[in-house]
Amino acid sequence: MPFAPCLLPFAFCPLPFAPCLLPFAYLSTVCPILQPYFKTTLFRKKMMIRPALLADFEGIFRLYKTVAAQGNGIAREEDEITEGYVQENLTRGLDDGIVLVVESNGQIVAEIHTYPIGIRIFEHVLSNLTIAIHPDFQGKSIGYQLFKQLLEKVENDMPHILRVELHARDGNEAAIRLYKKLGFELEGYLKNRDKLADGSFYDDISFGWMNKNYKRQ
Repeated sequence: MPFAPCLLPFAFCPLPFAPCLLPFAYLSTVCPILQPYFKTTLFRKKMMIRPALLADFEGIFRLYKTVAAQGNGIAREEDEITEGYVQENLTRGLDDGIVLVVESNGQIVAEIHTYPIGIRIFEHVLSNLTIAIHPDFQGKSIGYQLFKQLLEKVENDMPHILRVELHARDGNEAAIRLYKKLGFELEGYLKNRDKLADGSFYDDISFGWMNKNYKRQ
């Protein structure tokens, strides 16, 4: 759509002209009222969720470094994000779990992974679940879409998996609301499990999600 007539009354237009018949792309940069639309609806259309590849290692590594440097995106600090850590998650997830990434303009901007613990008694469980979203792409429902596709893959392609489990820090209301919305059930509290850099402690909350299509092996 090359042109977009603005329907705002002249009195409310932040620009010195109305109605506006400027090119739509130009409006996205100059009109503060249209900017939120471009940052969400249109921008999201340029992103793609897909299964990860071994070739995504460098992009995932950079993503985790960036998110860890932010300070509140994942549990690990920046110096704890090593090549070995990222490689293990990617390899184990591709072997018998799930790894999904979000790509935007050739850049990995989000990743989620989960895989079995590796002990036979827990072979029906996907654990070690972590999600990382680049700071510039947070608040755009990417987390919800990643989780939704991950759980759909479990339901459709992994009948041997009964349970997906994760933890959330007590007080992280946004994460807790998201997990409940996705169908995770709160299962309990782990007292003083998280110790922060300032020496304070937080409880962890355990969540579990059950696969309705599970078939006993």
